[in-house]
Amino acid sequence: MPSDRRILTDEEKAQVRAKYDKRCYICDEPLDNYEDSEIEYDHIYAHVLEPGEDISNFAPIHASRNPSRKNCHKGKGTKTWYEYKEELRIKEELATIKGLKDICSQAKESTFRLGEQHIEFNGKVLPIYNQSLNGKNNLYFFHVLDVEYLENDQEIQLRPLEDKIFPMTMHLRKSIQLLPSLGRLDTISRKVKIFDGQHKAVAQIIGNRRKAIPCIVFIDPDVKELERIVFEAHSEFLQQRYKRSHVIDKLASQYQARVLDWQRKYGDVPFSEKDVLQGETKATQRKLLLATIIGSLTEKGSFIDSRFNFENDLVDSSKKKAGRRHPMLWDNYEKFISLVARLTPVEENDKSPDNHRNDELENVAFILQLLYWHAIRGKWNPETPQDEGHQLCVRYFYDKVFEVWGQILVSALRYAYEQKVGRALGDAALCYREPFEEEVKKRLDTIFKRLFQHGIWSNPAYKDIFRSTTSAPISELFHKEGLDYIYLTKLET
Repeated sequence: MPSDRRILTDEEKAQVRAKYDKRCYICDEPLDNYEDSEIEYDHIYAHVLEPGEDISNFAPIHASRNPSRKNCHKGKGTKTWYEYKEELRIKEELATIKGLKDICSQAKESTFRLGEQHIEFNGKVLPIYNQSLNGKNNLYFFHVLDVEYLENDQEIQLRPLEDKIFPMTMHLRKSIQLLPSLGRLDTISRKVKIFDGQHKAVAQIIGNRRKAIPCIVFIDPDVKELERIVFEAHSEFLQQRYKRSHVIDKLASQYQARVLDWQRKYGDVPFSEKDVLQGETKATQRKLLLATIIGSLTEKGSFIDSRFNFENDLVDSSKKKAGRRHPMLWDNYEKFISLVARLTPVEENDKSPDNHRNDELENVAFILQLLYWHAIRGKWNPETPQDEGHQLCVRYFYDKVFEVWGQILVSALRYAYEQKVGRALGDAALCYREPFEEEVKKRLDTIFKRLFQHGIWSNPAYKDIFRSTTSAPISELFHKEGLDYIYLTKLET
C-alpha cells in the first residue's frame, strides 16, 4: 500500500474535475468561478485503503476560505469523504419526512394463500406461528418484506419520527438490526401495515437504501386489542433503559475483551492501549477509555479516604434531574472525568514506568475527593430538601452551572499545577502523570475551597440565573463577579 500522499498535477486536477462534470463531490453544485486554490482535491476513501493514491480515488470539493462562498471541505472531521457525503445525504432526506407514512404511504397488494401451518406469501412459502391466548389464536409469520408491499399503519401508530432517528440511521449503517419491525396483514385490503419499528424501517430504507426490511407480520389481528397492547408497551411497560453505570460496565468489558483478544493472538506479553485499540475510531477509543477509567475508579470503592464512597456520595446513575439521591448526574460526572483524564491511547506498554494509568487513577480520585469535601460533604441531604446546605449543593450541580464552573475549575487546576512544577502541560491531561505531591495537593485544595466558598452561591439575587437552561447567562454572571481561573489561583497575601 502507498505510504506517501499523492499531489495532483494541474493536468490531473483538470481530469478529476472533468470526471465529476466540474461539480463538487459533496454538494453536487458547480465548481465554476472557483479558483484552483478554492478547490480541495481529496481522497474519497482513506489513502491507505484501496484504491489509495490512484487518481480514481480523488474528487474535487469546494474549499473556499471566503465566507461568502462554499466550503464543503469544512466540517468533515475524521470521516472519509464517502462517509461525510452519505451523512449529508441522510440528513437532507430525513429533513423532508415526518414518518414512515411519507416513505410508505400506499402499499402494493400482496398475493397470499393461507394454510394450516404455512402461508404462501408473494411467492414464498413461510411457516405460520401462533401465540394462543385464552383459546384465541394469534397467527403471525416472519419475512424480509419488499418495501413496496409495506405501508404505515395509520390506525394504530401515528407517532412521528424522533430526534434519535439520525443517530439510529448511522448506527444501522454499520450494525446489524437486532429486532424486526412489526406489522399486520389486512386480508381484506391485502396490504401489510407497519405499526411498530417505524424508526428502524425509516433508518434502513433511507440510511442503507434497503429495498426490503425484516418484519414480523400478524395475520388479521384484533386492531383494537393491538392498539391497547401497543399503547401499554410504550407507556407503563416501557422497558427500563440501561443506567449510565451499566453502559459504562458494558463498555469497560468491551475493552477488556479487546485486551484478551490481543493476548490470545500475541501471548501474555506487555501491551499498550495503542496496540489494543488500533483500528478503532477516535470516538470509540474515547468511549472505551473513559469507561475503563470510570470502572477502575468505581472498583477502588472508597478511593483514598474511607469517608468517601463513590456509589453512596457522589453520582446518580440515572438520568433523572428531579428526586435524585446523589448530587451529580452521571452525564456531568463523565464530562468532569473527561476534563481531567487522558482519553487517547497510551503508547507505552502496561509494564513501563512511563505508563501512568494507575497514577492517573490516584490523581483523579484525589480530585473527586476535593469535589466531595468542598461541594457535597455536610451539605447534600435529600431527606431535608429545604435545608440551606442542601439547596446550596443543588445549586452547585445544576446542569449549566456545572458546565460553566467545571471548565473554570479545571483551567485553574491546570494553571496552578504549571505554576507549582514550573512547566506547561500543553495538551497533556491534568491527571495523567506521577501522583500529585503533597505541595501540589495543598495548592489544588485551596482552589476548590475558593470556588465553593465564593459569595456568588448564596446571593438570593442570582437564584433564577442559576436555574438557566443555557450557559450564557451563568457565564456572564461568573464574569461579572470575577469568578475565573485567575481569581481561583490567586495566591493568598
